[in-house]
Amino acid sequence: MSLSATEPVVPADPPPAPGRSSGPVLFVVKLLETWRLERDDAIVLLGFEPSEEADRAYVRDLLDGRAPLIGRDARDRIACLFRIRQLLSALFRDEDAENEWLRENHRLLGDRAPMDLLRQGSMDNMLLVLEYAEKAAGW
Repeated sequence: MSLSATEPVVPADPPPAPGRSSGPVLFVVKLLETWRLERDDAIVLLGFEPSEEADRAYVRDLLDGRAPLIGRDARDRIACLFRIRQLLSALFRDEDAENEWLRENHRLLGDRAPMDLLRQGSMDNMLLVLEYAEKAAGW
C-alpha cells in the first residue's frame, strides 16, 4: 500500500498503562452506562463483529484498559456517538427521557427506534441517527 503525499499518517496510540483508558474509551464506558447498554453492545457500536471471538476479546480488553484504541473506523464511530450523546443531553437534560427517545419508534425513521438502528452496527445507521438527533435538537 502506498501513501500519497496528501494523506496524513496517523500514528497509533501507544498502549495504555495497565488499567488505564484513553478519553474516547472512557466516554464509551460512560455511554454504555448512560444508555443502559451491555458491554457487548460496544462491540457493534464500535464496528466490530460480535460473532468473532477476536473482536469480542479486543473490545473487552479495550474497555478494561488493557488494549489501545486502534482503527480510524472505531474513532469515527466514537466521534459520532459523542455528538449524538451531546445533542440528546442538551435536548433532554434527563437520562430517562433520553433513553425513552432512543428506544421509541419514530415515524421519520421508518417507525424504527434510534437504538435499534445503532445496534444494527452500520455506520450509515449511525449517521442517520446523528442527522435525526440534529434535527430534533434544532440544528
